[in-house]
Amino acid sequence: MKYALAGLLLLALSAIHHAQPAAVEMTAAQVIDGLLSQDAGQKDRAATELAGISTKTAEEMGTELLRLGVREAQTVLGEIALANTANASVVALAALESEHQEIRSAGLDVFTRVSAAAASGAAEKGLSAKRIEALRKLLDGGQYLKKFCEGVRAETGKGANGPVEEAMRLVVFLDRKLGVRGWTLLLRHCADLMQGHAPGEDVSPAAALQAEKLRRGAALMFEAIWVADPATQFNFHPTASHEDRVKAITKVKRVLDEFEKREVELGDKKFAGLRYGDYLWELFSSDVTETRSAAYLRFKWWRGDEGPIIGEGYPEAVDRLNAMGRREVSQLRRELRNWWQDYRARSE
Repeated sequence: MKYALAGLLLLALSAIHHAQPAAVEMTAAQVIDGLLSQDAGQKDRAATELAGISTKTAEEMGTELLRLGVREAQTVLGEIALANTANASVVALAALESEHQEIRSAGLDVFTRVSAAAASGAAEKGLSAKRIEALRKLLDGGQYLKKFCEGVRAETGKGANGPVEEAMRLVVFLDRKLGVRGWTLLLRHCADLMQGHAPGEDVSPAAALQAEKLRRGAALMFEAIWVADPATQFNFHPTASHEDRVKAITKVKRVLDEFEKREVELGDKKFAGLRYGDYLWELFSSDVTETRSAAYLRFKWWRGDEGPIIGEGYPEAVDRLNAMGRREVSQLRRELRNWWQDYRARSE
């Protein structure tokens, strides 16, 4: 009798357990409402849900996002960047279709903050032809990069200048779908901002100072992508005369023209134009130790290796790289070459 009662009790408990409703996935609208909520609990739950959303829900969130006001959309996109996943980043791609410049820019800002893996995954899942065209227009207008460069400041004492991490994330994202044109387009816009306009007689001292700050910011962004100091390679100085700046930028654009036309051979395949990975590969042969080390560390970071490309731990990472023996370096070069050869073939 005792065992029979125990058996019935177990059956009853099992029935109660199976009767519990399964956790219901939040809808796209609910996730957005939660992210915008002033209630900490609701916001945390929405952030947790955001980290694991499906591609379908991400696209639905994108549709909902386009109905929001500018401030609300910017808030949601900030949470998208913090989630740092491929599916969540698909929502930022939807923002490129917004009628508001501020929302489109905030969507692209996400790709200066998320990992290379998250950006590449989002591009594969949600960067449609329509969104690629919207991305091109956002970049071609020049306003996005101008605003970005206005906020750039030198990072002194950290082993490199400028927004290296943000620039690398953006370049890797653009390289995935725009190829050669992706990184050279950024550099061309940087170059235009570095050159600036010819000074007019009616320019106030405050306006002149602001223009110089913009040229400095653009030069730091350029260096973050180019790796080498533009003053060294192109004799560019933000405080130089307009005529001298024009000469320097003419040299920059001449090099970029050559990059876009060059034929690249990888294994048994030939490709049109120099992509960013090809450029970094060429820097492996630089006579400047700092340039060569930066190229290796950025390539490894792009591949997915742990390690800094600026900031804390960067000088130590450079020292470890420079301490490698010839055999270790050769092995690393082979691994990176094989990775890039496969990556370019798959993403061409």
